Amino acid sequence: MVEFKNDFQPVRERLLKKGIVAGLELGRYYPEMAGQYLFCATEVVRKEIIDTVVSEVQ
Repeated sequence: MVEFKNDFQPVRERLLKKGIVAGLELGRYYPEMAGQYLFCATEVVRKEIIDTVVSEVQ
């Protein structure tokens, strides 16, 4: 889970354009978790994709 102080939507849209679905918005299901996103990566996700996500969200 990652909490963003600023709007995450522009970052999420950039990642979607690269074919990466990033961050489940937890606030949609739990209002008290607004601004928090759940990320998941398994062993089949290439390191390059993980590096792209990390560089975009920093």
